Amino acid sequence: MKIYLRLLVLGIYLFLFSFTRIYALSLERKSVKDDVLYPSYRGLVMAGYQAWFTTDKDGSKRAWTHYYANRKDENGKRLPFGPGAANIEFWPDVREYEKVYQTPFVFKDGRPAFLFSSADESTIDLHFRWMKEYGIDGCFLQLFLSNVINRDSQRDKIFELCLKAAKKYDRAFALMYDLSGLSNEEHIKAVAADWNEKVKRYGITDPKKNPFYLYENGKPLLALWGVGLKAKKSTPKQFVALMDHIDRITGYHFSYLLGVSYNWREGGGDCYAPGSPLLNDLHNCIKRADIIMPWAVGRYHDKDTYRTCVGTILKGDAEWCKENKILYVPCVFPGFSWRNMKQWDRPYDFISRDHGNFFWSQIVGAKAIGAQALYIAMFDELDEGTAIFKCLNQQDVPLNDYKSDGGIFIGIDDDLDTDYYLWLAGEARKWIRDEKRYSDAQPKRRE
Repeated sequence: MKIYLRLLVLGIYLFLFSFTRIYALSLERKSVKDDVLYPSYRGLVMAGYQAWFTTDKDGSKRAWTHYYANRKDENGKRLPFGPGAANIEFWPDVREYEKVYQTPFVFKDGRPAFLFSSADESTIDLHFRWMKEYGIDGCFLQLFLSNVINRDSQRDKIFELCLKAAKKYDRAFALMYDLSGLSNEEHIKAVAADWNEKVKRYGITDPKKNPFYLYENGKPLLALWGVGLKAKKSTPKQFVALMDHIDRITGYHFSYLLGVSYNWREGGGDCYAPGSPLLNDLHNCIKRADIIMPWAVGRYHDKDTYRTCVGTILKGDAEWCKENKILYVPCVFPGFSWRNMKQWDRPYDFISRDHGNFFWSQIVGAKAIGAQALYIAMFDELDEGTAIFKCLNQQDVPLNDYKSDGGIFIGIDDDLDTDYYLWLAGEARKWIRDEKRYSDAQPKRRE
């Protein structure tokens, strides 16, 4: 009888312990969910954010980083920053910036042209304010492998300023490591250590400290870009090892977004050969993650070739991800140019914005395949001409001709406002969230 009584007491104890533990865990999950402003990427339109522009007098000691192209004259002598040596394709509209810096460039009427610096807190603040004003949910700050291997205090400062601005304006925020050069175990350890240091210093896993940090599947989201690109040094197994190592040294299981090759599913193109072992490794790597974002910039050149991609690529990609319970986030971009940056023998505005039609055609395609979120490349990428923030109209850009070489800057179409792509991105967000219904035709703006 005593044995049965003891067993009964033990059973009751185990039941109460299990119930208490389950109840405590449910409260913990409820608490995290309640404290987090962005528990999922679903329903969001996010943008990539470089924040890497500096000037010669902003205190960063980096001169005109990302504004300046290291170009040489006909005698092999390096040109100073000025006409013919610009790295950027568009010129930003700087009328709302608190701090701006005079450049060697001038406008047609002789007035000097000015640029902003990402090193200034007021610049980061303004960009996040624009995100809120135009309805863009937030951004992924880009951090490159080179900044991790050679620890970059300037990028650490930018990360901190973004955290501050995201909190001020209630914008979703997450970090994205650009790891296209990932190639060895030391790189893996360096990235994991960098993230671990940020997690500890800023309390990334504490939703009370960072309620705006983006989550997915109940965990803070970390984005890793560059897996599956055949032209790069990294392998899918290295990315899996990185995710495992991050979870191990931080003592926390994160959710992961992978920036993958555009042809990730069937292979070919920018990805590994169809049927190759590396392609199989890539699929296994993707299944380890929570979200994928195939890199689309430059993969099609106009709205007609994009429509072909929707039918032959995107639809199958979305179905594969649905079957494997992975969130599929299409990448969309407004246009593209590398003329100033690369000095290549192709026209300016190589992938034309076409008055917003190219950008909107991608929104239409994403909506057609049932996309629940978008990644916009990019918020401030002046270098490749993909920026959606405020840039000058074509008729208002500074001069960039060097000894009659035909150099120019591209501008926003003169019949559009300088903030047009911010506004259009906000309308895309409304459609993704089913707050408005649109069609193939661009929405008309009413002031």
